[in-house]
Amino acid sequence: MREITVKLLNFEELDDAGKAKAIDHYREHYDYFWFDEAIGCIEAFVKYFGGKIHDYSIGEYHRSYIKTSLDAGSFRGVTLASIDREYMPTGYYLDNSLWYTFYDTFKATGDAHHAYKTAIEEILMDVARDVEYQFSDAGITEDFMNNDTEFNEDGSVFIGRVA
Repeated sequence: MREITVKLLNFEELDDAGKAKAIDHYREHYDYFWFDEAIGCIEAFVKYFGGKIHDYSIGEYHRSYIKTSLDAGSFRGVTLASIDREYMPTGYYLDNSLWYTFYDTFKATGDAHHAYKTAIEEILMDVARDVEYQFSDAGITEDFMNNDTEFNEDGSVFIGRVA
């Protein structure tokens, strides 16, 4: 029989080198948590107007795009009265980004296609900001603290067993 004692630390208890290791590991091994929800909001928005997503890249704003089957003709007959600004087809908060932006822009300009493109740009910016925060030192620290992540002294995440 052997007995092993393991010293576990929370993020705040790590030294600077351990914190740096933990943060680097997070950035290398984790993906954006809310990707499925974000793309679900966009798919529901595009589908509402009868379109489909053909291609997309979401994450860093300067590289993000969404290509859909919708064009200016797709919005003929769309009226402001037919749009519910509070519509949340997925229940995820990014629905608000799309529908509020679409409604407010359509109301201001009278151009549904322009409002659609503006709403798509807005959600791309919102997701980019969310990704940027998730992978910032503050965002990673918050995740570690909220999830009571435990670490070995060297900053490696304790996974419930000793190697």
